[in-house]
Amino acid sequence: ALKNAGFNSVRIPVRWYTGVDTKLKGVKEDVDLAIAQGPAVIINYHHYEPMHKAAEQYPGGNYPSEKQNYLSAWKRVAQTFASYPANKLVFEIYNEPRGISQAAVDDLMLSAYEVIRAAAPNHTIMFEGNGYAKFAQIPNLDLPADGNIIVTGHYYDPYTFTHQGHGDAYNCNANANDGISAMAGHFKSYADSIAVYFPDVNGGSVPMNMGEFGVANKGTCRSISDAKREA
Repeated sequence: ALKNAGFNSVRIPVRWYTGVDTKLKGVKEDVDLAIAQGPAVIINYHHYEPMHKAAEQYPGGNYPSEKQNYLSAWKRVAQTFASYPANKLVFEIYNEPRGISQAAVDDLMLSAYEVIRAAAPNHTIMFEGNGYAKFAQIPNLDLPADGNIIVTGHYYDPYTFTHQGHGDAYNCNANANDGISAMAGHFKSYADSIAVYFPDVNGGSVPMNMGEFGVANKGTCRSISDAKREA
């Protein structure tokens, strides 16, 4: 369905911290299924809650020990998938860093990058910014001079429309601004900022990826029409 809709990649979110070895077999099966259909596959490290809490204490507290667990997991995953075609598999370092300092984000991203790059020297590695991977945070990243990286972001603006019914913070509102008229300007500003801050060693600028977008489940907020959701 994704392929027929025009997408050229599929993202498989994995909470590796609950047990790498128990998940590898199933994730490999998912990756094989996806690649057989044609799209490239993005494997990430998704919602690592213990790491979030430890990173709030960066560089002290539980951060050093939790970071070692994180890097060990990435080493195992990267080694396992290093034999897959480099043009068909991407490693996304860390999903939605938030509530932590930029220094902690950079340390997590760059440390894992080094581990992944050593284990899988030919594969693309994907970085994302702070604040739940907001595109506007990407220019704050410390990116390596590597011609095989991508920056990814998540786009849900305006949250008062896209997240209606998503927790207590976002009320159902049939008249909420859908933000559609602002999207083109937002995307242009993000692309312009990447071009300024992150020229690619191969020329041009570091490529960008849309990692997440969408509108919250209509079942919770029936005020959102199908037409607006589709737009």
